[in-house]
Order: sequence, then structure tokens, then C-alpha cells
Amino acid sequence: MSQAVESGTCQAIIAGRVEEVTALENGGFDTAIALPAEDEFSSPGFVHVYSEKRIGQKGEMVRQVVKVSGFRQRIQGKQGMWIKYTNVLRAVQ
Repeated sequence: MSQAVESGTCQAIIAGRVEEVTALENGGFDTAIALPAEDEFSSPGFVHVYSEKRIGQKGEMVRQVVKVSGFRQRIQGKQGMWIKYTNVLRAVQ
């Protein structure tokens, strides 16, 4: 059984390399972070972290506490109804 991170409810720690930082029109930043691969034969995972302040420069290794949230959408397709889930990570600053 997994244990909750002590920093707070629905929070996690993201550690990886900054791949891209985009300034958002409404203020803040969207930072794409490459996560370490599980082993030498696996591809790395990628996440986007939204933040009020810049959390790193391209190529920099970062470690960031994030609040995990998200939403779901019901979508009517050609083969019927399905649900799309979107995860949202926001930096705790």
C-alpha cells in the first residue's frame, strides 16, 4: 500500500529535467518536465507543471512539490460515449 506525502493532501514531488518553459497569456508558466526513465530500455515520461513563478530553465534539473488535480469529460464519439481524464499539476510555491 502506498503512503501519502507528508507535505499535504493531493500533493506529490516531481523530479526531472526542464524541457521547455512557456509563459502563459494569463500570467504564470507552463513547464514541461522529462521524468527519469524506469530503466535504460524505457522512454522517459513527460509532465506539464503550471506555476505562478518560473521553476527552472531549459536543461536544469528540478525537484518540485505539486498539487495533483484534474477533470473528466464525457465525449460522444462514433462508437459511443467515452470519458477522457486530464491530470493537472500545479506547483506549490
